[in-house]
This record gives sequence, structure tokens and C-alpha cells, in this order.
Amino acid sequence: MRSLPAAQRTKLVLREVSSPSVAQSHDPHFQNRIAYRLLRRLYRYADRIVTLTRGARTISCRIFRYPKAKSP
Repeated sequence: MRSLPAAQRTKLVLREVSSPSVAQSHDPHFQNRIAYRLLRRLYRYADRIVTLTRGARTISCRIFRYPKAKSP
């Protein structure tokens, strides 16, 4: 996907609706905890990341290590 020119690429928008800091460590399903660890690597490829609150934005930026500019 990144090999295409920017004008031809499909936009990737992610929406975070939970608290990743809590879900990473306290989710009752082991596979969900693993998924959150993998997401840390995938969030950097998103064009935009949508969160419900500023607090969720701050936590997501810190945990997933993406610039705040991706989450207006």
C-alpha cells in the first residue's frame, strides 16, 4: 500500500473507543491483550485516529506512540 503514490492510496482511519491502558492489562481475553500489543506497531500507518475524548487521545498517543497531529 505504501508503494502507491499518495494520491492513489486508500486512507486508513482508526477509531479508539476503549481505554487502551486498561484493556492491555485487564482485558479478560488473552487474545485481546495480545492484539493491543500488536496495535502499537500498526497505529503509525493510520492517516487519522479518532478518539471520543481528549483524555483518550492523550493516553492513546502515549501508548501507541503516534503524533497528536494524526488525532485532531
